[in-house]
Amino acid sequence: PRGLSTCSGESAAADLRAALQGLNGPMAEVMAKLESGQQDLSSTRMRLQLVEQALSQESAAKEAATASAIQLRSELDKAQDRLCELEGTTVAQQQDIVQLKDEVVTRTESKLHLWQELERLQEVKRNALASWHPDGAADTCPACRCDFSLTRRKHHCRACGLLFCDECANYFVSIASSAEPQRACRYCDRLIRTMRAQSTAK
Repeated sequence: PRGLSTCSGESAAADLRAALQGLNGPMAEVMAKLESGQQDLSSTRMRLQLVEQALSQESAAKEAATASAIQLRSELDKAQDRLCELEGTTVAQQQDIVQLKDEVVTRTESKLHLWQELERLQEVKRNALASWHPDGAADTCPACRCDFSLTRRKHHCRACGLLFCDECANYFVSIASSAEPQRACRYCDRLIRTMRAQSTAK
């Protein structure tokens, strides 16, 4: 019986060794597949790192592009504001030019009017000198119809040359022939003042 037990033990050990040897092939395949899987995993990790790097670079580029776009927009807004300011300045300058032109035209017209007024006053002066009445040409004042006498003296109107009494020729106006105000009748005083007021109003 002891011999039989020994044989049975050896047979079982041989069977176990045979079974283990039979497992070596599948185990090798499993190990090979495991190694291949690890290599694939490592390759996938590397690709994932590259993708993450690319995404990071793309994100950085996107952020840089966004910042650049914001800066360009700000510069564009400033340029538009400057353009509007320049357009406003140009409009104001054009308005100033138009106003200056209007002033030149107005002053030119005023100067022309003054020249015409001067010529007319000179004509009045020439007419006054031509119509200067001598002292004996009138016995009564043409304004109040009172007779001249020793107490009601005659006075020449320096504008029209006619003879008036002191009361009717008690006006003094500036005329072209004299630097000082000269005696004038009330008609010439009113006429000269009205013409000067109209000239000033224009």
